[in-house]
Amino acid sequence: MARLALCAVLGVAPVGAFILPTSPGSPAPALFPATAAAASASASDSAALEDLPWEHSAGRARSLAFGFTLGLLVAAFAGGAQSAVAADLAKGEAIFANNCAACHAGGNNAVQPEKKLKKDALTTYGMYSVEKIKYQVTNGKNAMPAFGDRLPSEAIDDVASYVITKADQGW
Repeated sequence: MARLALCAVLGVAPVGAFILPTSPGSPAPALFPATAAAASASASDSAALEDLPWEHSAGRARSLAFGFTLGLLVAAFAGGAQSAVAADLAKGEAIFANNCAACHAGGNNAVQPEKKLKKDALTTYGMYSVEKIKYQVTNGKNAMPAFGDRLPSEAIDDVASYVITKADQGW
């Protein structure tokens, strides 16, 4: 929600801060000269408004502001890698709780106590990577059953990322 509010505030700000390009040495034009001229002109001076050299600059400024705002919104919601990772970790946590915690609660191993899911044990046994954990979850090994036929590959990706994240945090 805070991102949306920030995008809305930033999206409006460029309209007031946009400066039209000018050639060196020429005076800077007003941002909205047609609006300024319209405010000072009477109804009979409407023909004079048609001859203003920068009459379309307000439209250009609005287009630029719209593009900038749209870009911010896309970056905040579609390109937000942190949001995607957080969602995957939340799914991974739920999958772990429902499928793995019976044997691996708290990163431990109830069947083979030395083969924990803690970083030092994963490193010692050559399992400290998302790919290796995905392979073992999918295919099983020794007493660990295979989950490849029970869980979709996306769920296995999520739980493997969750295990590595928890191992990095020390469970």
